[in-house]
Amino acid sequence: EYAPDIVFMDIHLPGLSGLDAVEAIYAIDREAYIVMLSVDSERDSVVRASHNGARKFLKKPYARDRMLETIKSSPHVRALMRTTSVGHETMMS
Repeated sequence: EYAPDIVFMDIHLPGLSGLDAVEAIYAIDREAYIVMLSVDSERDSVVRASHNGARKFLKKPYARDRMLETIKSSPHVRALMRTTSVGHETMMS
C-alpha cells in the first residue's frame, strides 16, 4: 500500500532477520530501493543482502557524505530532484 522512496534496514533486528525482511519487501515491490545498514559487513551477509533485493550496503558507522550519496542514488529521489525548480535549493544541496 505504501511505497517509500527508500527503505533503510539493518541486518540484525530483534525477532526478525533484516535479510528476510528485505527479501519479503522485494517480493512485493521489485522497484523498492532498499539500503542495508549494519556493522555486519561479512562478505556472505553483503552478498545475501544484494541477492535478496538490497541495492546498497552501508557499514556502520557511516559518514554523512556517504549517507547523502546513497540517498541521492535512489531513482525515486533522483526523479523528485529533477522535478524541483531549477535554482531552488533542495534538501539534498
